Amino acid sequence: MSSISISQKLSAALQQLESQIAIIRAELAAANKTAPTEPKAEKPKRELSAGVIAWNKQVNETLVQMKADGWRHPLTGKEPIYRDALAEAARLRGLADPAIAAKQAEQKAKKAEKKAEKASSASSVVSAPESAPSEPSVSTEKKAKKNPWADMTDEQKAERVAKMKAGREAKKLAAAEPAVAEPASDAESATSSVKKRGPPKGVKLSEEERIKRATKAKATRDAKKLAALPALPASAPESAAASVVVSDDEIDEETFTKQQLPNSSRIIYKNRLGHVRAYTPQGVGAWLGMYDPVKKAIDASVPEPEE
Repeated sequence: MSSISISQKLSAALQQLESQIAIIRAELAAANKTAPTEPKAEKPKRELSAGVIAWNKQVNETLVQMKADGWRHPLTGKEPIYRDALAEAARLRGLADPAIAAKQAEQKAKKAEKKAEKASSASSVVSAPESAPSEPSVSTEKKAKKNPWADMTDEQKAERVAKMKAGREAKKLAAAEPAVAEPASDAESATSSVKKRGPPKGVKLSEEERIKRATKAKATRDAKKLAALPALPASAPESAAASVVVSDDEIDEETFTKQQLPNSSRIIYKNRLGHVRAYTPQGVGAWLGMYDPVKKAIDASVPEPEE
């Protein structure tokens, strides 16, 4: 019963509002009808002088005469229009009055002078790039790649060769460790083509697999420590040390190198596994994420792998 009474009250209130709105609309309509409308002020018409009226009459008479004489435009061959009659009437007026003819000649000379000035300014703008000396700009020149071996002494070259050899030997030892003969799961075989440091998501590694990964990581860390130690002078001749060229394959895949993020001026540290760390003046900084080569961006949702 209470719901019925509330609905009845609401409908009655709506009817009262509608009746009040109808009354207000009727009053507005009556007020608009009784309000006087102000007439729009008309713009004063332009009155022509007697000289202008006489000149327009002369041009119209010239147009009629040209059409009667069968005049045709020398370039288009069309019948005369008001513009042609205007030019003809001005010519006839100059022939009849020498003062007007002199004034017309002065106006033509001024027009020709302005036209020549415009043409000369346009030609100077066009010829400016051509006349400029063709000196290569510094910004467009490609920066030549710096040879890291050029400024090294013989001792530094020998030390660098020894470090590279030590790194390669440690890598070979890590790769020569016996692998556990275990059938790969579907998840591991699906992600085997993707270079990732940690195990695939949702896959639990066995105890033997975890030991193998930990051994390999320890061998890599030991190789880094060995490479950081000062090496003894190598017995290789100078020519052999100078001819060594470092390739990307000889760089450890976990070693971070200073790089520039594509399509950006941001400097980062990234290794060949795609791990990205922040750049700091002191060296490698905090973990940023995994580099996505397709999006050419850093995926910050990837957690830092545990060593």
